[in-house]
Amino acid sequence: MRLHSTHSHCSHRSPRGFSLIEIMVSVALLAVIIVGLLAMFYHVQRAFKSGVTQSDVMEGGRAVMGLFVREIQEAAATRIPYTTNLIALPSVATAPWGESSGQDLPSGAARKNFLQDIAFLTRDNGNWKGVSYRLDNRDGVGVLYRLEASSPYEPNPYAASNTLYKFSQNFFGSTLANNTNFHRLLDGVVHLYVTAYDTNGWVYSSAWLPSANGGYAFTNFDARALTDDPKFTNSVMPAYLEIELGVLEPAIVDKFRAATEVGGAAPQNYLRRQVGRTHLFRQRISIRPAATQISTTTESPDP
Repeated sequence: MRLHSTHSHCSHRSPRGFSLIEIMVSVALLAVIIVGLLAMFYHVQRAFKSGVTQSDVMEGGRAVMGLFVREIQEAAATRIPYTTNLIALPSVATAPWGESSGQDLPSGAARKNFLQDIAFLTRDNGNWKGVSYRLDNRDGVGVLYRLEASSPYEPNPYAASNTLYKFSQNFFGSTLANNTNFHRLLDGVVHLYVTAYDTNGWVYSSAWLPSANGGYAFTNFDARALTDDPKFTNSVMPAYLEIELGVLEPAIVDKFRAATEVGGAAPQNYLRRQVGRTHLFRQRISIRPAATQISTTTESPDP
């Protein structure tokens, strides 16, 4: 018997790779996924930066407004003839009344921005102190500075009156140009406006103040005061001051500064479109010593 050995032949198929079309489809899908992730990451990063920026601006604005509230409510009248107690003036290089720029609102109307300086006297345990807020106006966007100075103590009442009068004259004449003791507080201020009210809530009227810059200050409606001395003097003080503060976001300030190098109408045109990047603060502050004389005005009380 012949034995037949059978050999089984196993055929091995080589592994088949991806076709060119499959690779292209995979790459396209992967690209779409990556683009979507990048877009999502960009929007998340942008929202995060916007939130951080707004938080910084809000923190700076609230800090300055808090400083206004703490100090202005302590403003006091000297009760010395022709001695200034409080004054608000247009910042240097602004139009009359302090008008500095305009911004277009979504409704199509325009909002006016003003830049004003404010200074006043306060009393602490018998000692007098002056506080001044001035703006370094740069084409409608300013840097806010603060100055504080104290009057030397004088025990003699008559000499104390003369000393305080001279201190008041010198202090209210201090500007960023002639005094290096101002401290920087806040950049990007596009609007700082002060409104004074009497004890009945009526708005004090305004009058022109003769000065190198022109401009206006509050009138105290005191017949005994000089006609060319339109500020709160003697024993007259407002009962309330309302402060409006507008601050631009830092990135917008940088772009605005770059536009100022171009010159012409470019800076103001750019600023007009940034109302959405302007943060506004508003606070009505009650002055504790209150107004000692109620004005007679024709304006309606603020609602």
